[in-house]
Amino acid sequence: MFLVPIGGGNEIGASCYYLNLDGVNILLDCGVRYGQLPYPDYQYLTKNYIDGLWELDMIFISHAHYDHIGSFPYVASRANRASVYSTLATKKLTNLQLYLFKKGLPNLFSTSFNHLKELEILNAIDVMNPIPYLKSFKYKNLSFQIFDAGHVPGAAMILIEKDGKKILYTGDFSDKDYLITTSYNIPTDLKVDILIVSGTYLNKSGGNKHDFNDLINEMNCKLREGFNIVLNYRHLTKGIELIKLLDKNIEKGNLYPCKVYLDESVCNVVDVYEDLDYCVYSRNVQPISSINVNEPYVIVSDDTHSQMVQYLQGYSNIYKMHTDYSLHCSTKGLHEFINRLSPEKVFVVHYEDDMKFHSEFIYTENKILYKL
Repeated sequence: MFLVPIGGGNEIGASCYYLNLDGVNILLDCGVRYGQLPYPDYQYLTKNYIDGLWELDMIFISHAHYDHIGSFPYVASRANRASVYSTLATKKLTNLQLYLFKKGLPNLFSTSFNHLKELEILNAIDVMNPIPYLKSFKYKNLSFQIFDAGHVPGAAMILIEKDGKKILYTGDFSDKDYLITTSYNIPTDLKVDILIVSGTYLNKSGGNKHDFNDLINEMNCKLREGFNIVLNYRHLTKGIELIKLLDKNIEKGNLYPCKVYLDESVCNVVDVYEDLDYCVYSRNVQPISSINVNEPYVIVSDDTHSQMVQYLQGYSNIYKMHTDYSLHCSTKGLHEFINRLSPEKVFVVHYEDDMKFHSEFIYTENKILYKL
């Protein structure tokens, strides 16, 4: 049994991990990286370990962030015998990210090429088998179960068991409850032999950067001065937590009385969340089509080039802001999580290459084989 990071080993991006468990070929995530050579090195995989992607037996998608799903349509179109698993929320959010938002379809390509890519995306989403948290199922001599990873709706940890030996892949996860998603949720007595852990903040401070006092104070200052605000946020699924936070602070009187309006792209995300029974719209939070420019407002947008946002930015009383934050597990939370599971081996993935501080952990590198 062995593990090979095809991408996302000693880097944050292009998450894709090949497991060979007694001849069963498994991929954990199929992401992309931004910039040159965006895909994981699938050619390396097919040159060294399998004859082609068609030999894959199983694919698991941990959650619907682009660095974990961006190359999934490419893989799914070639791995036609593989069973693909995710949660229902991840399936719906993958459709949103890849099809509705057309991520990975640059305008420079021809219409006919993009049409073929759209069909590839739709076919990939169609083969995703939604499974609920905690449900166990078997494939050959392996048992599988998924747990709630927090982070974003639908995010999952994948537990694999063979002959009493347990392997847990965390994907991205969080150790804190938020207004939409909660902390990871695993059985209290769970112990594992092998842990493949997303180590974003394992050896550096960060994660759960949720002291929004500075943001709220700056917004209050500008709203009182008579400005309206365009708040730009590029990571839409995480941006929903921000919207809920603004709504909560308006209700509590901590934020100057205003309305929060969502641009078209943000509304598309909210519609999926609402379909998954998360309540986002409220008396304070409405689509941008309902905007009243005669009262104080905040626009949450992922696209400052949208027609409505461009129009409103023509007003002299618009103040532009940008914010970002992390929903990854904190440094303290990562160490507590590892100690709780008592693994014999810890393989760290999804980390920056200058973080190798703990000799008891195995910091993986792309295209290196690790025996489990």
